[in-house]
Amino acid sequence: MPYAWVEQTRPGGIIVFPWMPGLEPGHKAVLTVGRDGIAIGRFSRRGASYMMLRDQRPPGGEYGGGHRESRATAEPRRILEAGAGLDVAIAGLMPGVSATAKQGDPFEVTLWSGESAAHVSGAEVTQYGDRSLWDELEDVFFRWIEWGSPDRTRFGLTVTTEGQRVWLDRPDNVIRRAAAVRRSPCLPAKAAIFLRAPGP
Repeated sequence: MPYAWVEQTRPGGIIVFPWMPGLEPGHKAVLTVGRDGIAIGRFSRRGASYMMLRDQRPPGGEYGGGHRESRATAEPRRILEAGAGLDVAIAGLMPGVSATAKQGDPFEVTLWSGESAAHVSGAEVTQYGDRSLWDELEDVFFRWIEWGSPDRTRFGLTVTTEGQRVWLDRPDNVIRRAAAVRRSPCLPAKAAIFLRAPGP
């Protein structure tokens, strides 16, 4: 959310907007602006699914060369269909990561961010780039379970001049990114994959 929205709102004013971090569906955030110029609020029980403008959609990329292969620890469909609470946790802990899922047998998932990507087909995982995005996603999933699988309404958002922070239950309980997941050695070059944001 642009901080300019906070600056343009009087103290005590309420900002309601669709928070679209790159993972579908979107989330409706309801924030109140304080006298200190900080906006704080929670996510509504109802979502906010809107089609983003083309220039608002996350860019795709081309990934090739070395890759890493492994098997998923958790069932991919279970993660991608766990609900909006996990979606918020993923967005808060893995900002800038986009995902698409393809129903069918096998169930397929593609994640991408910057020059890193991951493709999961059934339990087979192929990861490219400096980050092991699927491993990071599994880590967030298990952390969310350890928190008690909170739903979307237990999460909130704080927006300041320094950026935005996602928290759980109370504003001082900001969820923090875990240490980078250790990357396994690369295998020989594999056919490049090209990803693009879904939509017309």
